[in-house]
Amino acid sequence: MYKLLLSITLIIFCGSSYAANSDKYAEALGWQNKWEKVIERQVYKYAERIKHAELGKLSEVKQKQVTNKLRKMIGKSFSWKNVGNQFTQNIVDSCGTDLLDKFVDFYSGVKFSAAERKKMSSAYEECGRNAIADSMTLIQSALFNRNDTAYERLSRTVGGIIIIKKDARKSFANKYLDAKGHKAFAQSDSGNWNWRSNRTSKQHAINNALASCRARNLGFENRQPCKIVHLNDDWTDMHRQTDTPVAKSESDIMTNKALGSYRKKYMAVNTNKAFAQSVNGSWSWRSSKTSRNEAIKKALSSCQQNNKKYEALYPCKIINVNNEWRAD
Repeated sequence: MYKLLLSITLIIFCGSSYAANSDKYAEALGWQNKWEKVIERQVYKYAERIKHAELGKLSEVKQKQVTNKLRKMIGKSFSWKNVGNQFTQNIVDSCGTDLLDKFVDFYSGVKFSAAERKKMSSAYEECGRNAIADSMTLIQSALFNRNDTAYERLSRTVGGIIIIKKDARKSFANKYLDAKGHKAFAQSDSGNWNWRSNRTSKQHAINNALASCRARNLGFENRQPCKIVHLNDDWTDMHRQTDTPVAKSESDIMTNKALGSYRKKYMAVNTNKAFAQSVNGSWSWRSSKTSRNEAIKKALSSCQQNNKKYEALYPCKIINVNNEWRAD
């Protein structure tokens, strides 16, 4: 993709030899034409991915109708009118006016040696790649920015299949998208849903989100199981929960907050201590001057209190005692 955009300077210049601002650079170097070609291709690929991931229940005719609407909607969001200024500014900021002026001069007839042209092209490829990467993140902000209505339009376009319930869509737009760390959003066709964020790995995010969703979905789980519909920054197909492995290292600690507490506080304690967590992501640790068993008992009790909504389904387990990894 970036290679196609990097060819934007191969348009013959037909204006002033020195562009005064990003708009003039865009006109001089033909950026709009190249941007629109790339967006057309990316919109098609993105719409097809949504189609295959989210529209399986619809008839073939209905799928085609929905994806056509989706392409138009995304294409409009990415029109040059809406994002052209940001795209051009990204390139100007990344590459600098000195380099861009040289390209403008070159295509207006100024002679450069072969060595100079090679140096210019190499410099532009590096700075252009960075600018393009920044620009392509516009797809997320244009579609799913919590201050933008595009997500609601998208949800209506596909008949609510992406995220079914109104409160779930609100939570997705206003909270989930801004959440940090590895995150996953799970829902059932019954309408039950939940999500988890700030996890230390994708798999921990998947497991925790599914566990939380299933706790809400008990009466429907056999017929309408929870599945992951969004993982980190992408819509996704179903992911199945795996069994919680025996803890072997700190990478098995599920949340970033828990991992931080383990590294900064738990490891510094020299008395008896124990660390507990649930597959839902709840956790706690405690120390004891009395005995090892007392530390285990206190850690489990504290974790169970944090995990009281899910303890019956996903009980807390001891994963570390006195710096030794284990599973109870």
